[in-house]
Amino acid sequence: CPSTPPGSRRSRSARCTIVPLTPTFDALYGAVTAGVVVHDAATGAIVHANPAAERMLGLTRAQLQGRTPLDPSWRCVDADGAPFPGERHPASVVRATGTAVRGVVMGIVVGEGAGDAGPPLDAPDPREPTRWLLVDAVPLPMPGSAGHVVATFADVTILRRSEARGRAQAAALAQTAAALQEQSRTLEAQNDELQATNERLAAELAARETLVAARASEHARLEALLDQLPVGVVVVEPPDGRVVHGNARLEAILRHPVLPSRSVAEYEAWVGWHPDGRRVAPHEWPVARA
Repeated sequence: CPSTPPGSRRSRSARCTIVPLTPTFDALYGAVTAGVVVHDAATGAIVHANPAAERMLGLTRAQLQGRTPLDPSWRCVDADGAPFPGERHPASVVRATGTAVRGVVMGIVVGEGAGDAGPPLDAPDPREPTRWLLVDAVPLPMPGSAGHVVATFADVTILRRSEARGRAQAAALAQTAAALQEQSRTLEAQNDELQATNERLAAELAARETLVAARASEHARLEALLDQLPVGVVVVEPPDGRVVHGNARLEAILRHPVLPSRSVAEYEAWVGWHPDGRRVAPHEWPVARA
């Protein structure tokens, strides 16, 4: 392992042995696109990491070797974004239980050193430096030693971002649907109100038409009655003096139809004489004075 300050967490717990690899295995190890990290089962320290792990974790192999899941420099979160302590990391769980752990989602805040490890497989968004990994960890027993724990992981950052966008879009669609439903309810209420108003107006119109028909019938009966009288009758409407009706006897007396005067001023068209020979002025007619 690289040298570490005395008394640090790494110096106390990460006494590790670097695993030598054959050239063939090393080439195969480096060609794997999944990240592979080998931990010493006794100490939890990393003893080997392939290039894909270096790129995903943003650290060189030299920086990774000797680190344990308990190292405080790790900045990890779980799938919900809560802090992910080293005791819960898949490699730690395998060391404690001896049982494989699969399908754990971890978020790693990528630190310095990625430039030394080569270009990342999927560079994180500068506004969102967390790289999301899907991690499996299995025990690897070895005769005569505590053995190793092998952790493999895939970068699922793009998938997580797509899921987040999908959730955001679904939430926006749900909000839009709720707004449209509210608008629909409002329009239905307005439509019901308009329908009620139309029905009320139709009822008022029908009542008014009934009243007009009744008044017209009454007026016709009154005219028929007035036409039977042996005297001339003119009916005017106050206060303007509009002529409403003149019966047949009046027209016989005047020898012309009753003039449809709209006011007293139009009585000027009427021709009448006082006993002294003066013409009757519009305001002097008896109906005007009345």
